[in-house]
Amino acid sequence: MVRKVGMVHTVSKLVPMFEELAGEVMPGTEVIHVVDEGLLKDIVAGGELTSERVSRLASLASFAEASGAEAVMLTCSTVGPGVDTARESVEVPFLKVDEAMADRAVELGPRIGVIATLHTTLTPTSDLVRDRASAQDREVQVETVLCQGAFEALGSGDTDTHDRIVIENLKELMRRVDVVVLAQASMARVADLLSDEEKLVPILSSPRLGVERLRSVLAREKALKVSTFKEKYEALEWKFYKRVQKDRDKFGLSSKFLRNIRPEGPVDFVLVAKEPSLAGGKLREEDRNFSSSIEDFILHFSIRNYLCKGAETYYLTDLSKGAMAVERAKDDSLRRYESWYPLLKEELRLVAKPGKTRIIAIGNNVEDFLSSKNLCEDVEKVLHYSPVATRHREKAIQCWADSFPEFLETIKVGDIEETARGVWAEIGHSQSEIELRVRQLQKGSGLTESRQKLMFYYKNRFERLMTLNSILLQVE
Repeated sequence: MVRKVGMVHTVSKLVPMFEELAGEVMPGTEVIHVVDEGLLKDIVAGGELTSERVSRLASLASFAEASGAEAVMLTCSTVGPGVDTARESVEVPFLKVDEAMADRAVELGPRIGVIATLHTTLTPTSDLVRDRASAQDREVQVETVLCQGAFEALGSGDTDTHDRIVIENLKELMRRVDVVVLAQASMARVADLLSDEEKLVPILSSPRLGVERLRSVLAREKALKVSTFKEKYEALEWKFYKRVQKDRDKFGLSSKFLRNIRPEGPVDFVLVAKEPSLAGGKLREEDRNFSSSIEDFILHFSIRNYLCKGAETYYLTDLSKGAMAVERAKDDSLRRYESWYPLLKEELRLVAKPGKTRIIAIGNNVEDFLSSKNLCEDVEKVLHYSPVATRHREKAIQCWADSFPEFLETIKVGDIEETARGVWAEIGHSQSEIELRVRQLQKGSGLTESRQKLMFYYKNRFERLMTLNSILLQVE
């Protein structure tokens, strides 16, 4: 059964942005968008949020609830104060988009800057920040800045002038505060135009934080009903997502959460690597870890043909689930792995068969880390499949080199392409998307000698691992 949430908007142009965010933060959830642009226009023209306008807001939330929404969120800060009264008209949770942002701002420091392009938004947002500080028993100083002329420029279609005015005011404000709060969701785009060096303090916007809180509210409702493996795994994915966000704050990374290929249930083999790599470009909702490069599919092929026997199954994961640029992977890596370790244990408790599942480290660093945690009687390791490790492949197969020519007669590039088709089908890609991806895979350099040696290594190594004791111990 598809779960539904409602979003009440006063600016129709924000609908696509929130739809995309919802797809990223709470995939599989249907969003009911309710739009009333006249509500904001009336408040701007009249200068106040009257009881009649609050009743109008309540009607919009009630419509979303009647349409099946299990929780509703208002995406307009100007109308936000009306939610406190409108909540009484609905049975489901009714959230303000900027409440989570205000909570985060209070956590980051006592000097909080609130910046807006619309005068009717400044007071509601500032009041909300003070209210959330009071709820946390903290003292704050709130400085407000109105970007004069920016709203009018945007209304006339002059985005360049709008952006210039906002950026100038942002740069000035950042010199005087610990954190900046963007009072309007539409301003988030402008903040992204600043380089990391120009962002002297954290700049918070409401859309992502608001949707994350909406997801948390939905998860709390769902937690009481979670029972199947799929539901438990999806709940764990949400924890992964939140951990990646913490990594961004704690380690200054631009990492992005990349989902693993979800198993159907507990598996016989768990293979653990370090973290996903981010080769540039934007991650799509349908993207999954271990499912893009030819090396990924060499690994899948080798596991399926040389490790798993009969109906045995496997699961590929990483110590850290945040995809990042390769050149940043070594930065604070051990601290990152330690911060992820509690979630790794929770993950293994879910996907492993007690006393039966074998755990295999991919690469030396993972072997060292897992060995230090006593997860197995003996942690077994295989060579990492990354192109970065190609120089190790020749040495790794020396003891079996005599049988390499015979092995070459048993494999062809079509085997890898068929494996890729199978993996993408399991993920849920359409047939047309699969064939498009296969054509893209075929544009590469194919099954080079180095990759053939990698397959040969995996064949011999996996067959030897079957005789060793790498069974996962009880995870406390």
